Amino acid sequence: MKTLPAQNFTRNGPPGISEEKKPSRLSDDRFWCFGFVVSLVLILLSGAASANGLSNVKGGQLFFKTQGRLIDIPTLQSHVGLDITGTIARGTLTQVFQNTTNEWQEAIYAFPLIDDAAVDGMTIRIGEREIQGVVQEKLQAKKTYTKAKSQGKAAGLVEQSRPNLFTTSVANVPPQEFVEVEIRYQQTVSFDNGTFGLRFPMTLTPRYMPLQANLDPSAPAFESADTWSNDLVAISPPMMSDEVPRLNLIEIEVNLDAGLSLSQISSTNHAIVTNDTGRGYSVRLQDTLVPMDRDFELSWTPHLGVSPEATMFLEEVNGQHYAMFNVYPPDVSQQKSGLPRELILVVDSSGSMGGVSIVQAKAALMMALDKLKPGDYFNVIDFDSDARRLFDRALPVSQQSLDQAKDFVSRLSADGGTEMHRALALALADQPDSGLLRQVIFVTDGSVGNEDALFQYIQSQLGDTRLFTVGIGSAPNTYFMRSAARFGRGSYTYISSQDQVIEKMTVLFDKLESPALTDLAVQFSSFNAEVWPKRIPDLYQGEPLVFAAKIDSPLDKASISGFINQVPWKRQVHSGVPRLQSGIAKLWARNKIAALLDQKILGTDLEEIKKKVVPIALEHSLVTPYTSLVAVDKTPINPNPDQQQSHKVPNHLPAGTQFPATATNWQLKLLFGFILSLWSLAILNMRRIRRPV
Repeated sequence: MKTLPAQNFTRNGPPGISEEKKPSRLSDDRFWCFGFVVSLVLILLSGAASANGLSNVKGGQLFFKTQGRLIDIPTLQSHVGLDITGTIARGTLTQVFQNTTNEWQEAIYAFPLIDDAAVDGMTIRIGEREIQGVVQEKLQAKKTYTKAKSQGKAAGLVEQSRPNLFTTSVANVPPQEFVEVEIRYQQTVSFDNGTFGLRFPMTLTPRYMPLQANLDPSAPAFESADTWSNDLVAISPPMMSDEVPRLNLIEIEVNLDAGLSLSQISSTNHAIVTNDTGRGYSVRLQDTLVPMDRDFELSWTPHLGVSPEATMFLEEVNGQHYAMFNVYPPDVSQQKSGLPRELILVVDSSGSMGGVSIVQAKAALMMALDKLKPGDYFNVIDFDSDARRLFDRALPVSQQSLDQAKDFVSRLSADGGTEMHRALALALADQPDSGLLRQVIFVTDGSVGNEDALFQYIQSQLGDTRLFTVGIGSAPNTYFMRSAARFGRGSYTYISSQDQVIEKMTVLFDKLESPALTDLAVQFSSFNAEVWPKRIPDLYQGEPLVFAAKIDSPLDKASISGFINQVPWKRQVHSGVPRLQSGIAKLWARNKIAALLDQKILGTDLEEIKKKVVPIALEHSLVTPYTSLVAVDKTPINPNPDQQQSHKVPNHLPAGTQFPATATNWQLKLLFGFILSLWSLAILNMRRIRRPV
């Protein structure tokens, strides 16, 4: 891997994010005292933001705080290697930093991965020392790391904050030393309408976390303010401003063995160079190093006629047998559901959608409106800190209603918070009339932190509605998008650029208009099999059925059945010559853990879920909400571990987005607070002077 030279950086303070409520009307001195207290809080918050260095984090560097000042540590290198075999990808993410100070330091940084990634390995290299990570229960791993940190030992910890967001901490980094952190993981390849794809996230959209759902008592909320604040810290790494040169750089290399002859390999967001190696393809970036400000998307399309109807791969691990199935439903795009629709279009217009995201969202909605047909009913909902319906109820398609809707969409702008529950409440409030197929299209970047509460609401209120999500922007929250669609018994789509709007929305409407493959079931002959996911969701046009099974002996065949437009559908899957592939056991374990974690949405006791998840995670070495990776050196190296300082690594703001409109610059906040305090004191003093004795 290449090493980048050290760089000089400019540090200016990015705006912090706040959303201030107007105080209640108070009388006499209480009003002015309240103003004085608020002003002091603003000053203290602003001073704290400046003092802790978060307001200074603006360049693409790792910052250490030492002796009351911030020292910038250049990011020397980030590299990801992806080895794709069939439909499983193994990834190795390596990031190298240097402690350029003369003090011992602790580094903390958050990194995103795709939401179905199974993190299972870590290696830390500090100078000549190499430390391997092991998976432990989360609390035990934290204790192991904290103890090693206090003993002056080099140590690392990887924790899961969300299925697509992880945090790495590295303790006791020596002065002037290089640190290399290698994270290993596995993910599955997607397939949609004849094209395979893989996404590697490189940053995240700042997430909005509501403390409570305001005026609606039935809205999901956090158990306590402490729970809310702790979770918010975990999912809210500092972000860099878009006003400085891109400095967090990464190199990406891919080895692709699709098992099929390919007609095309392409990348949406990056220029790539592809070479045929004889056993597959090698892919690298045209620009060796690129900014980490958008997701890397790679897609490959097989030659016509070579995409199989079904494939089965096998793996044996520690005497246990595992199988992975990929079943491709028939093309039913020419068949139509035949039912008129009630289509509810929901668009996120919160601050995180600023920049190109709101432009893409509006373009997607305009195209959706053009796809409506006579006999359909529709409505439009937009939301930020509140939610608004265009019409009181869904109206039939007419030129007048369409013109009103297009005018409504054209005037949307991005600002405010992301109170997604209010939009869901409006979208799911009504059930479809007899004879209408009710579908909700939810267009958003998914930048929320209360995902589980929202999933619970979708699951409880869905009824006969189907929820489809459209991810917008260069770094959407894929965990929310995919899971919301799963709980909504719909499908999900990503739009990374304006050029994709027509293509992606056309594919989505093909799914909406084509019958789904429902009531799916898997049968094995004379075998005991544990299949995950246990309940196979409805499938839509162009989507494959992918599942994994643990079986008691090698498998030769299986049968998959379901219904299309109430007509029975069935496929036989034969192994033929056994096709072996590594990673299937981890895929099975990841699927089972995901299904167990979904049970908390259904109200299952969390301790019962934990008891089932932890043994599987430990057996297959997987990071989960209840397990973490920890690595500890045997020999202490820091003679004064109590004196080390720690700081967080900032992430790039996604390309084309802006800091949310709810943000304000900390310097302005400080000035406003100072002026307000003087004003409050002056008014209070004048009132006391004028008050009759």
